[in-house]
Amino acid sequence: MVFTMPTEVVKANLVLVGFNLLSAPDEFQSFRRAIGTDVQMAGAGIATNIQSGISEPQRSLAVNKDRIALELSSSRSMISRDYPSREDLGRLAEVAWQAIANTSLGDQRLQAFGFNVEMVFDQGAEASAFGYLSRRLFAVESLGGRGWQFVGGAGRLIFDESERRWTIQLEPRFNDENESRVFLSANLHVASRNLSKKSEIEDYLKEIWDEVHDFVQRLDERGP
Repeated sequence: MVFTMPTEVVKANLVLVGFNLLSAPDEFQSFRRAIGTDVQMAGAGIATNIQSGISEPQRSLAVNKDRIALELSSSRSMISRDYPSREDLGRLAEVAWQAIANTSLGDQRLQAFGFNVEMVFDQGAEASAFGYLSRRLFAVESLGGRGWQFVGGAGRLIFDESERRWTIQLEPRFNDENESRVFLSANLHVASRNLSKKSEIEDYLKEIWDEVHDFVQRLDERGP
């Protein structure tokens, strides 16, 4: 794949639904030894469960050397890397896998998992990202009338693929209608209860990375 549009990946992460990782002190110590670098207890707070709306305690860990953060609660754990390159995904997968492998799961059962990429790209074709997106996502000429002056738009796209669902959100960076850069967030949700090795995590991370870059190229090729 040849991709020349300027892009910046802001974040990549893995989310596990149903797992409370590293909740015991001995698990934390084993995890720290396994990844071979210092891990900071970055803080504690309250998180709201998206599905139930119930608030629950949340712990934050930071692997500063790798710019990896872990946000852990009783129903959901997220392992993130800020501003990664594709080459960083292997280390992100390693840290995520060691967090799983060094947790005594007991009665916990993985309900689902997902992978996320947030990206900014400079479409360069028009002054307004709102105009760029609307001309590639909508048949805007069929929506006019009533004397309205069309400014632009953004979109949320959902694709199903067997037990997997892709959700892609597109909007101007900072949601500013005068902004030329486009912000894209992509989620690959997998309705599976099996994630058994590090290589699976890395494969999923690389899949969403490559698919998102390919999606941006295909979007751009749609033309004005």
